[in-house]
Parts: sequence; structure tokens; C-alpha cells
Amino acid sequence: MTHEKDKDRAAAQPLHGSDGEFEQLVLKSKLPVVVDFWAPWCGPCRALAPYLDKLAADYAGRLVVVKVNIDDNSRYAETYRVQGIPTLLFIRDGELEDTQVGMPPYAHLVAKFDALAADPAAGDAGCCGGGCCDGHEHVHGHRPAGAPVSAREAAFRRAMSTAEANLDAALEAALKTAEATPGWLEAKQVFTAAVGAARAGFEAEELTKEQFREAYDAAEQAFSQAVGTAGTDYDRAVQAAIAAYDSAIAAAFAAFDEAAAG
Repeated sequence: MTHEKDKDRAAAQPLHGSDGEFEQLVLKSKLPVVVDFWAPWCGPCRALAPYLDKLAADYAGRLVVVKVNIDDNSRYAETYRVQGIPTLLFIRDGELEDTQVGMPPYAHLVAKFDALAADPAAGDAGCCGGGCCDGHEHVHGHRPAGAPVSAREAAFRRAMSTAEANLDAALEAALKTAEATPGWLEAKQVFTAAVGAARAGFEAEELTKEQFREAYDAAEQAFSQAVGTAGTDYDRAVQAAIAAYDSAIAAAFAAFDEAAAG
């Protein structure tokens, strides 16, 4: 039996769900649910994770975040026709209300969380609906209408924006360097065509999931062999960019919490 404290702790952080748990965690949930389809090898998925961790805590009791690793659990990714990751599904009462593909700016993500957390029956426009804010500000932008943005929240938002901009710039620079490598663009075109053909075969039920994964792995291996060390250098640059981003986000959260405590 789950204790109430365990429930509260679970609601304040993303839950990890499997295909077998999806119906209970998501479709039958009494609270709205944000489903994060992700995979460990996906860089943007890892970059998005700190946002979801923080928002799961900020919106605890109003909605739930459920993470589904598509490498191990692909049933509902196929059901909802997920084409790329990260993909977020915004679900209320078992019905899909909105979808987000890729990594959005923080403010855009907050707006979607506010919309899902709002109570349609009560005409809640995204604040606390029942006055739970009590005039207090929240880091995710959830505050009483017309309330000013505090200096510490403004600083937090600037830090988040800077981190996002630096990540985008680092990833763009890494890609430009890679694309300047002789044969990179040609190898990328071959890779894209091979993966596209495999996906089409899978969607037409001509390939099983295992065959699709084998085709994808073969295409990825061929691409890596074609571009040689440039591929390794690109992967390292991406990992470094994500690590720097994670550090910047962690510092922004820490500074916000420190300012609040002070």
C-alpha cells in the first residue's frame, strides 16, 4: 500500500511509465497528464529533462508528468503516431488536448502547462483557479493576473533564456563544423533516405519493430563509417553543449531558490 507521503513525493517529480502502466497512469488519471516520449540516446530529450523535473514539482497536485522510454515501450508511441522525440502529449480525462514536438522555449512550455492545469469547468485561465497563489509568485510564471514579475524571477528567466540561446548556438556551431567535413552531407542524405524507407516499411507493417531497429542501426553505422572521426567530434560537441546547458539550468534554479530563502 502506498503511503500519502509517497504519493506526494511521486506527484512532485516525473513518473516513469511502461506500456503496461500507461492506461492506469495516463488514460485513467484523475489529474491532467503530460506524457514525455523520450530515449536515453536523445540529446534534446536530456536537455528538456530539467524543465520537466522543475515543472512537475511546480504543478504537483494539478497535473502529473509521465516519462515513457520509447526504446523499451513503443506501444503508445505508435498509437499516438510519434514521429520524433522528445514528444510531449497533453492529456486530460484520457483525451489528447495538445502535442509538442522538440524542445520549446521555457516560456512556451509553461504556457502549455498552465493551459492543461487550468480547470475548464471553473473557467480557470491558468492561475490557481481556487486562489492558491495567495499573491505569491512562482518560478514557472504561474501568478495572479496583473501581479508584477519580481527581480529574482526576472533574473531566473534571463538565465534560462541565456542557457537556451547558448545551447542553440553551440549545437548550431557543432553542426556547421560537421557539415563542412567532406562527404558529411552526402552521408547524411543516404542515412535519412535509409531511415525514411525503414520507417515507411514499419508503418506499412512490412517490417517488425525489431527489423526497423536493425535497419536504423545499420544506417547509423554506415553513416558513422562514412564520416569517420568527424562524427565522433560532433557527438562530443553535442554532449559538451548539453552538459553546459544542464549546469546553467541547475545554477539558475539554485540562484532562484537561494534568493527566495534570503
